[in-house]
Amino acid sequence: MKSFAVLLALAILPACAARAPVPPAPVAAPRPVVVQPAVEPLPAGVKPLTVEQDEQISQG
Repeated sequence: MKSFAVLLALAILPACAARAPVPPAPVAAPRPVVVQPAVEPLPAGVKPLTVEQDEQISQG
């Protein structure tokens, strides 16, 4: 009688395991986007060019 109970348990367990819900796979958190500046900032103490100075340089 014990062997019948063991066989019955062995037959039922795989069926229960097959019906068990599968936990979802872990999802990696999205990486934060680092925005790079289009132009590097000027060093301390350096003033930007005026429009006139820029035009003179671009004309040669």
